[in-house]
Amino acid sequence: MFKSPINYSVKENIQPKYRKDIDGLRALAVILVVFFHGFPEWLPGGFIGVDIFFVISGFLISTILLENLEKNSFSFTNFYARRIRRIFPALIVVLSFALIVGWFALFPDEYRLLGWHIFSSASFFQNLSLLSEVGYFDEAAETKPLLHLWSLGIEEQFYLIWPLLLWLGYKLKANLLLLTVIIGLSSFGLNLIYSDTNQTFAFFSPLTRFWELLLGGVLAYLMLKTKLNLHHKNLSLVGIGLIAIGAITITSASTFPGWLALLPTFGAFFLIAASEQELVNRYLLSNKVMVYLGLISYPLYLWHWVLLSFIRITESGEVAQEIRLSAVTLALLLAILTYHFIEKPIQSSKFSKQKTIALIILMMLVAFIGFNFYKRDGLSFRAISYKNIDSIFVNYLKENGEDRQEGFIEGFTCKFYEGECQPLSPENKKILVWGDSHAQMLGYGLKKSLPKNWQFLLITQPGCKPAIILSSKAIKNDCERINFFATEQINKSHPEIVLLSQRDSWDPLKVDSLYENLSTMGVKKVLYLGKSPEWNAKLPKIIYRTSWRTPPRYSKVGLNIKALKLDLLAKAQFQANPHKQYVDLIDFLCNDEGCLIYVGSDLATGITSFDTNHLSPVASAYVAKELLMKYLD
Repeated sequence: MFKSPINYSVKENIQPKYRKDIDGLRALAVILVVFFHGFPEWLPGGFIGVDIFFVISGFLISTILLENLEKNSFSFTNFYARRIRRIFPALIVVLSFALIVGWFALFPDEYRLLGWHIFSSASFFQNLSLLSEVGYFDEAAETKPLLHLWSLGIEEQFYLIWPLLLWLGYKLKANLLLLTVIIGLSSFGLNLIYSDTNQTFAFFSPLTRFWELLLGGVLAYLMLKTKLNLHHKNLSLVGIGLIAIGAITITSASTFPGWLALLPTFGAFFLIAASEQELVNRYLLSNKVMVYLGLISYPLYLWHWVLLSFIRITESGEVAQEIRLSAVTLALLLAILTYHFIEKPIQSSKFSKQKTIALIILMMLVAFIGFNFYKRDGLSFRAISYKNIDSIFVNYLKENGEDRQEGFIEGFTCKFYEGECQPLSPENKKILVWGDSHAQMLGYGLKKSLPKNWQFLLITQPGCKPAIILSSKAIKNDCERINFFATEQINKSHPEIVLLSQRDSWDPLKVDSLYENLSTMGVKKVLYLGKSPEWNAKLPKIIYRTSWRTPPRYSKVGLNIKALKLDLLAKAQFQANPHKQYVDLIDFLCNDEGCLIYVGSDLATGITSFDTNHLSPVASAYVAKELLMKYLD
């Protein structure tokens, strides 16, 4: 009769031999991440520290599993109880801190989102939740205090799946190394595919990340089950070199994970494989400071981003280096306190069963509170709530969500999906505004400001950059469909002016290509809309948080400086002529004091934006009358 290799008793699993240099490697990983989040200008590739953590976790967990399976001493109960006592205490404290600070610092929509992130983080699916939101490197990511917990979700999902797979493999007498390699290579293949086609999925999905933990699993098998001597005097130098190259050369603009993730993961692989006595392991990773930082690396990882994110939220964007340094220092202090007064007492063997049960209950309570705040729309009764933004700032134009999803056209005799289309006033001169939602934002102003002998035409799709599509056979998505429609209408109606719009900066090569094609189609003048001023948070929130007694006409508070620099770069490369011109919104709306926050005499009725980057209807009318009319000549 088959004897199960699993011991279901509550006795302790065998733990791997402690290595100081692995704690030092943890320290290196957390230093990279903290520096990237706090000072990205100093270390653009520091986010690869998370990949190092993955390899370490995969190595240690696989070592525990393989050793205990071999000795018939593995207990699922004990394995998960230890994970709970290791992971839950600091996480519960940090999530509770976020809930308390959010009560005082966040508007209802922000607090509602935080509530959902509390729930998803406490339930360990934050990475899956973020798949439907912004990417890790998007600007809005900095205003999500629990963004960094995506990596904890990956690890916990691995902890749920991998022990069962190894146990089944062992029970069926499968080759565990081959099993690890096959699953790891499959995951790596998906990583390569999605890094090119859907980078957000590649970054957050366990399917594209498990290979990093399994790389540590392969190393665990090789070190435990084979006589292969991995020690080499230069192995640690190769490892640290790969990590250094990755930290310096990889940036947020890189295609990542992809092939580039091999740099930090194999760097960690070689450092763990090297002997503790090798140069880097002995003198860098095993020194007392690095080992101690490794011991507090988990709470430090939890604390640092929460503090930095809340500061950026309350300051409406990036803050001075001195303030960021203070936040990192505070995170270090909180990590030390968390380690000594929360983690260590709870991880002790005394009353371990009772502590495990209490931690599960507390985590469920935190998850419930987060979900409750999410369902109650961020508790809008709180003092910071602005109730309804429309009661403070008057928005004259309500967008039609259905039209924005399917594509929006105006000034034609048809709807978007109908066949034959003609301009409503074919005898008038025509200006066609074509592009993304930044084209739509100009509609209100142009319709009010155009002379009677001009016809306004609008073809727009949110997030869709204008491009010439000559054949319906090339249509694969809504963006290509509306671009084909626009190309077709230009060929039919021959507008005098085409104003092209996209939020992203203009690529000089695409500018020239579009101009040549439109000129061939009979367009007399092509205008390229420059970037509008962008804010690090919704402008009404910035104004509300700043609490100006007398609001200034122009402001730099919360202004996205990166967007201004991108606009300058685009203009510097633009080759203008009388028939091809750049419409410089930033030059028109900004000066040395900042960018325009309201027009007219009343802030409530004249605010220039209701979000982070689109002009309000009032600002649209102001731009059309004072700037765009000059281009009709």
